[in-house]
Order: sequence, then C-alpha cells, then structure tokens
Amino acid sequence: MQAQFTFLGHPTYADPRTFGAQFGRAATGQAARACRVMQLELLKCMVRRNKTDMLCGRKILELTPKAISLVEVEFGRQERQLYKVLEAKAINRVNELRRVSDARTDCTWWTNVLH
Repeated sequence: MQAQFTFLGHPTYADPRTFGAQFGRAATGQAARACRVMQLELLKCMVRRNKTDMLCGRKILELTPKAISLVEVEFGRQERQLYKVLEAKAINRVNELRRVSDARTDCTWWTNVLH
C-alpha cells in the first residue's frame, strides 16, 4: 500500500517512515483506526472507475479482445517437485487468509498480508 501512496504522490504517506509509523503492524493495536484512516486518505486521492465508464461520450478504457492460449508443458521430475511445493504453500496461504478474513468483521486482516 505504501507504494500506492508514493505513486499517487501523497503528501504524507509517500514517505515510508511516516507510513510505517501510522500503519505498520496496525499501529500497535489500533488496527481498526489505522484501517479507517487509510480508507479516508485513499478516498481523497483516488477515483474508482471501471472499464465501461464513459468520459465525453467515449469509453475511458478500450481493451483489445482477450486471447487465451493454453500450452501444455511436461515438467521434469525436479520441476514437478518444485511446482508441488509452491502449489501447496500457495494453497495454505490462501486458506489461511480466508480463515482470518472470515473470522473478523473489521479490516485488520489485511495487515497480516503486508507483514
């Protein structure tokens, strides 16, 4: 998130030290407040759009048609082992994030993703 504030040129949170003090590890126990502050700051400097929005009678985004090309690849023994290890880690992480987000009603779960 800090990189997004830097990209947006935010006057306060573009600085990593200031961002870390305000939001790092959910500002030492004040995660709900830190989350709300972040949401309010992002609302000030971002405009949500989607690909069907129009501006001056034209779509704001024109995408080329999506082309999907499936290519089957045979893994060697070592490649298959590495793939299985990485796949298991990814599945465990997604399941962990689901459990955490399902258990909480506020937005503090995202701080675990960042750290």
